[in-house]
Formats: sequence, C-alpha cells, structure tokens
Amino acid sequence: MYEGSVGYGLGWVDENRPMDNSGLTVDTARSLVWALVNSRLDYCNALFATLPAGQMSRLQSVLWVAARLVLQLPRGAAVSSAMRISLHWLNFPQRVTYKLCLLTYENVFMVWHRTT
Repeated sequence: MYEGSVGYGLGWVDENRPMDNSGLTVDTARSLVWALVNSRLDYCNALFATLPAGQMSRLQSVLWVAARLVLQLPRGAAVSSAMRISLHWLNFPQRVTYKLCLLTYENVFMVWHRTT
C-alpha cells in the first residue's frame, strides 16, 4: 500500500545524502522526509483509525525508517524516543488519534463559531 511509495521516496533521499555530508543537509533532509511522511501517512486518517494492529505496525515501521534517515541513526538503533524528542513526531497510532481529534475539534468549533 503506502510502504512502497514512501519507501521509494525515502530511498531517494538516502541516495542523495552522501556519507561525507556534502549532499543534503540535516535540515533539508528533515524537510523532505517530513513532506513525504505528511503527504502519504497523514492522508485519510479516518481510514487508518480502523486498521488492524498488523497494518498499523507496518506504517509505524515506515515512520521509524524515516526518523532513522533524518537523524542518521544506524539500522538497529532504537528510534522511538529520538523520534519524539528530536523530531517531535508521534508514533503512528498516536498521530492518527491526534489528527482525528484535531479535525473533530475544528469542526465543532467552526460550527459553534458560525452560529454565534
């Protein structure tokens, strides 16, 4: 599903980031990966909320790969705390819940605001 298209984009970012750091800067890589993650993983959160745990974990692993790429962590490194502390990213199930709560709040507030 999304793993393929996101993985392709992350692979491109990784290939264009040489080990001597003469290519993409950390900020540029962070911006590219953030745009890719937002465009793919934050699309249709209402559908993602109903996914089984196995599918959620696959999408969570895509987020971990993206965080390792941006932070230049080795493949086996623990990334959850670094993702939260350095990048201020939520885990995938938390992202979905946050986005749904935000959409609900905005819709309720906008209805209330229009009626007053």
